[in-house]
Amino acid sequence: MNTQFIIKPDAYRRRDELIGFIQNRGYSVFRVQDFKMIPEIFNSLYKGLIPETIISGVFEYLTEDFCVKVESDISINNLMGLSGTNTDPFFCSKGTIRREFGAGKGVSKLGVRVIRNAIHRPKTINQNKREIILLEELL
Repeated sequence: MNTQFIIKPDAYRRRDELIGFIQNRGYSVFRVQDFKMIPEIFNSLYKGLIPETIISGVFEYLTEDFCVKVESDISINNLMGLSGTNTDPFFCSKGTIRREFGAGKGVSKLGVRVIRNAIHRPKTINQNKREIILLEELL
């Protein structure tokens, strides 16, 4: 099964470079699709994972620009390692996606603190399956 991940708006302008970053490590990329984050996708991906106090700011961040749905043959575990295991790019190892492409901590236009970390990726096989179906249905 392929792994699906989402390039977030802070890395959108560098999407080709980010995809090349993955390909240069020996992984194939099969599908790439730009999309605008909509409430239905956002709520399905993040509801219950993000504190209610910052959810409006995170939604604002994810709608600043396009997102990119990417499918690759990289395994979930390898993607976790390559993307960085911490949410905050500052605490990720050098050479990881979040460290190299994430914009880091900031404040949304609504005044909510957000972490711009370049990539949304699944943590489990079941999450990956669910998100593949979700985006197939909504995009």
